[in-house]
Amino acid sequence: MKYPTDRNRFIFRQWTRDPNGKPVAPSEIRGKEAGNGLDLWGATLYDFYHFRRIPDNIYGITISTGSKLTKVMKALGELEAAKDEIAWAEQEEDPREIPAWDPAEAIVGYERRVHWGICDAASMRKDVAESARKRGAKEEPNSDADKQMDRSLPIHLLPKKLHVHDPWNLVCVEAPEDDDTDHESKAEAIVESWTTKKDLVRTYNLSLSSESQRAAEQSSKVAIALEDEALKIPQIIMIYPQETEGPTEEPAIRAVLPQRRRKLTEVPEGHLYLSPSGKLGTGHHSIVYNAEWELPRDLFCESVICNTCVSERVREEVERLKKSGEWEQRLQEAVNTYESVKKRDVSREAASSDAMEVDSEASPPKKVINRIREYEGPIVSIHPDVKWQNPSYPETICKHRHFFGKPVPRTARFRVAAKLSFPGDGHLAREARNYLNFPAHFFQHWNGYNVVAPLHDPTPVGALVPQFFGYYVPHSKSKHQYRSPILLIEDCGEPVDPDTLSTDDKHECVALLFRFHHAGWLHESFAARNILIQTGHPTLCPLERMVNPTHSVRLIDFGRSRKYETPGERCVEESLGKRLFGMI
Repeated sequence: MKYPTDRNRFIFRQWTRDPNGKPVAPSEIRGKEAGNGLDLWGATLYDFYHFRRIPDNIYGITISTGSKLTKVMKALGELEAAKDEIAWAEQEEDPREIPAWDPAEAIVGYERRVHWGICDAASMRKDVAESARKRGAKEEPNSDADKQMDRSLPIHLLPKKLHVHDPWNLVCVEAPEDDDTDHESKAEAIVESWTTKKDLVRTYNLSLSSESQRAAEQSSKVAIALEDEALKIPQIIMIYPQETEGPTEEPAIRAVLPQRRRKLTEVPEGHLYLSPSGKLGTGHHSIVYNAEWELPRDLFCESVICNTCVSERVREEVERLKKSGEWEQRLQEAVNTYESVKKRDVSREAASSDAMEVDSEASPPKKVINRIREYEGPIVSIHPDVKWQNPSYPETICKHRHFFGKPVPRTARFRVAAKLSFPGDGHLAREARNYLNFPAHFFQHWNGYNVVAPLHDPTPVGALVPQFFGYYVPHSKSKHQYRSPILLIEDCGEPVDPDTLSTDDKHECVALLFRFHHAGWLHESFAARNILIQTGHPTLCPLERMVNPTHSVRLIDFGRSRKYETPGERCVEESLGKRLFGMI
């Protein structure tokens, strides 16, 4: 077989057929699938095959996957010829969703760099930037890159109110000027006097469709119920009398922790900071800014327990119990409980052994190898007087965590894209409705690859569209001035240039459109400017994105998008996509 030299992702394996095997007709048998429901999914490039439906016909070749062909061959009874391929397929990794980089880790890493004096001077917020410069912080243009919000938020956790800090009155959008260069120069001049600007704050409300509102309320009820149940379960730290095996006179200690802080199940308000320096671009219907989105830190970062504090408080409590004479009583109660449980377990084992003797010929017992011996003995419960620690509340930090638990704000800031509309334009509202109606898999990253018809090569199964962070409308309308609604989405990079892309990247870009079609949607405004590319995958940590600069692409701009009724409606757009990326 002649392999391509201009790309790295292609199908290079051929499924072995029995020369005397039966023809394989199309069937309902399906292989492993990611969340998008596409039939041809493989964990690696080694899991895709060229397959002859008729063994001796070299022209009747189709594309399939190991997981699907294994089921087909088992149904056909043709197992010997492709035993190696079947063995490989049975070891294949299952499809799984890969979460985007954890915002909590980004927050903690950023806070530590702030304490070291190497961040914050590049903030768009004048109070933060001014304070950082007074501390001598170094200004790093990309210091906030790892604080980009890449992970979706459940709909019930989107802030109900958004306080927009807009000293330049950017939400009062005017029609685009003919001379955009002059507009950019004015923006640069304005940014120079950032710290002298008076803050202008406007309140916006989250706008949801009636169906989405019901979904948010239901999601909130479920989250509250789950949190109620979680708080009923005590959290335990086991302290064993010794690390090595052998007899001991001391019991194990079950340290029962106090109840942790309740997780947030709603976010009443958030803040957004707009600056002309964050302008990303202007389109036919909207203007987009890189903005700072401020949310409660507790929404992402959980309080922690200091294990050293637990050990110290347990020792203090044991000493107190021994001095007061209560220890012996506690220990005897623990011994009695242990012995009664042990007797009950022995009785159950005896009954189980009798049952196995009756059925021993039918199913011999499996050999079990125990490599770790668990603690056996009495356990005394102690309730240590310790606090759940959160650096946003400095009074909770103990001396052991003082170095890494320095005070931090009770909020965290992330980089997002804020999209504003021109006066009298309804595209932004329609785009917001579309985001709310998109299926969940549009926003999900999965492992492995898909072959998306009409492509013949595998492409990664990343998120299809940016993460959606809410559509906000002004709390009050001005009679004299237009105030744009705000669509908050993930910032996914810059528009692609098809002429500079590799063949693999071109296939990945056009696969976005074909996946969009497969889910029943038409884009209605497909162009290179509406595909964004960025270096680094959102599921990787910022450092790994630097050393492993994998491209990530996303489809944007859904102000005209709609569901189609017949497959023929997508033909024109499909041809446009092929032509744009040089496939025809």
